[in-house]
Amino acid sequence: HSVDDFPEYVEKIGGAEKMEYLARLERLEVPLEAPWARR
Repeated sequence: HSVDDFPEYVEKIGGAEKMEYLARLERLEVPLEAPWARR
């Protein structure tokens, strides 16, 4: 599934909201949502 440009890629992975979440996760400002790691 290729894309032609970065904005198209951003939309493909979930849009600006997903990118903002990933940035906040990288800075450890939000909890990691990892369903495979639940106890």
